[in-house]
Amino acid sequence: MFCSIIIPYKNSSMTIKNCIESTIKQNFDNKNYEVILISDFSDKKTDRIVKKIIRKNKNCRLIYSKKKTIGPGHARNLGILSSKGDYLYFLDSDDYLKKSTLKILHMLTLKKKPDLICNNFKIIDKSKKFKTQKRYDLHLLRKKNSFIKNYFNLSIIGQVISNLFKKNIIIKNKILFKEGFFEDILFFFKAFYYSKNKIFLEKILYVKIATKKSIVNSITFNHLKDGIKAYYQIYQFLLTKKNNIKINTLKNFCMIALVGQFAVLLKRIKTYNISNIEKIRLESKIRLIFLYYKNKINIVYQYKTKKDVFVSKFLSGFKKKRI
Repeated sequence: MFCSIIIPYKNSSMTIKNCIESTIKQNFDNKNYEVILISDFSDKKTDRIVKKIIRKNKNCRLIYSKKKTIGPGHARNLGILSSKGDYLYFLDSDDYLKKSTLKILHMLTLKKKPDLICNNFKIIDKSKKFKTQKRYDLHLLRKKNSFIKNYFNLSIIGQVISNLFKKNIIIKNKILFKEGFFEDILFFFKAFYYSKNKIFLEKILYVKIATKKSIVNSITFNHLKDGIKAYYQIYQFLLTKKNNIKINTLKNFCMIALVGQFAVLLKRIKTYNISNIEKIRLESKIRLIFLYYKNKINIVYQYKTKKDVFVSKFLSGFKKKRI
């Protein structure tokens, strides 16, 4: 079987029908791919919609998650471990595929036999928080010798959607999602790191719907913690691998990522419609998270960029406030 499309969902009654139908209406042989839906403790309304659709489609199957976790990582892992396809394609329940997505990807796999295909996507931004309307990192992914640096610079999109992964690479290297938010960041880094033959496709095959309720447009303590922790986990991973990067250079790369994420999350806090008291709480918590990982890296870091200056001013001007 060519491909397994993995769709975790939770309370997605408004979007799940369009999402699933985009996979079963592909102009491609449905016997050569499967659609795995994972109900992550979803509401009954969404489950009913899913059951009604897949009842008529033999290449679709439904799995129920039995473990309550934060984020879609555990549900995606269930999809990976039960998949039968040679390749894996992750689809979020808000989003959908273009009609020729699988046909185009399949043709490329037959010709090139890649470990990874990174394809373009279009963003329909209902949240009005995205600066770009499509994938912007494909040209950077093509640069073989600067992937690690660009990843820590936050110049590369650390998400698994809009990528076709060879399942053997994932299983062989024991790449699974961590529980929590920003779980894509470490997964995609590892998958890219281990993949040798890669294809970068400018054609738009995936449509991403950004809503106000999307995880990427949410903010909680767990978002803050996991957003910073993800890049420290990459740093830890690279410490176990043979590469030409000196330890101090790697530490500096990690600090660039931590400062960058810190700045992004601080600015996100300021844009949310929450009370000033809650904003102060979140700012205080993210400060402690950042300092915790900064101390673990233990390197003198020079604050030079705009993000650096923003973070440096925040840290120097931060005062504990009674709440």
